[in-house]
Amino acid sequence: MNDFRLIEELRQDKYKSIEWSDVTYDFFNTTLQDHEKVICMTHNAPLESHVPIKYTGSDLNVFFANDWSDLFKYEPDYWISGHLHGSVDVVYCKTRCIENSFGYVDRDENRNFNKQLVIDV
Repeated sequence: MNDFRLIEELRQDKYKSIEWSDVTYDFFNTTLQDHEKVICMTHNAPLESHVPIKYTGSDLNVFFANDWSDLFKYEPDYWISGHLHGSVDVVYCKTRCIENSFGYVDRDENRNFNKQLVIDV
């Protein structure tokens, strides 16, 4: 997986990604309680259901999407994520979840990429 080859800290300690995920989760869990208008932005998807169908069942999905469904009790307005090289635009609970990743330039990964996507907040 490219992340573990290209990111220096992950080359030195492959478990660093778990630590980063835990720190990020704790940040959102604390911060979301204190704000009314919220836009969350993460590299990985907040929900496993955002993984494209073509990757269903892959052991690598844990590196692309989290299972943070419990954070949606805080009802953030938007959750924008990437890393899946796909498109998602769904409402989960009361949160609009959006991913619009183009993917790698040299591959035709996301035919649903919307280069005109604008989000009014």
